[in-house]
Amino acid sequence: MNALNQFLSVAPNAAPLCCRVAALVSIADFADRPPRPIADGETLSLGRHEVEWVDAPHVPYGWETDYLFERTTRTLFSGDIFTLGGSDHPPLVEKDMVEPADAFRLGFSAGTGLSASWAHVHDSRPIFDRLAAASATTLANMHGAAWHGPAARCGEILRDLARRVAA
Repeated sequence: MNALNQFLSVAPNAAPLCCRVAALVSIADFADRPPRPIADGETLSLGRHEVEWVDAPHVPYGWETDYLFERTTRTLFSGDIFTLGGSDHPPLVEKDMVEPADAFRLGFSAGTGLSASWAHVHDSRPIFDRLAAASATTLANMHGAAWHGPAARCGEILRDLARRVAA
C-alpha cells in the first residue's frame, strides 16, 4: 500500500480500485484521492481487457479479500491462495499447485505457532466453487509461480485446495 500514492501521483486520472469494505476501513484513510469501490460481481472495462470483481472474505485472510478475473485472457489474479515460499520457482508452471501451496500453508502455520495461516472461515467452499466456475486458464499468484492449463483442471485445483483448507 505504500506505493499507492506514488502510482496515483503519476496517473492523475486514476483512482484506487477496491472492494467496499477496503474503501471504508483503509484505502479512503491514506490514499491521496478517494477510492472507487467495486461491487461483488461487477465488471469493469479496461480497454482491451475486462475484469470481474469477486468478493472472497477471509479466503485466505481478511474480510476485504477479493480477486480479479480477467475475462479476455481467462486469468484469475489469485492473490495468496497458492502461495509458494522461496524464490526458486519458475515464473509459469503447468504442474499441480495444490501440494506445494498446501505444504507451505501448513509449514507456515507450524513455524509461527498460529493455528493456521488462513483465516478461519465457517465455509469457504462457495467462494472456491465460484472461483472455479470462472473457467480460468491461468492462476496469477502473488507469491510464487503462476499456473497455466485447461480450465477444467484449474477448477479441480481450486476445489482440491478448498477440501484441504476445510480439513
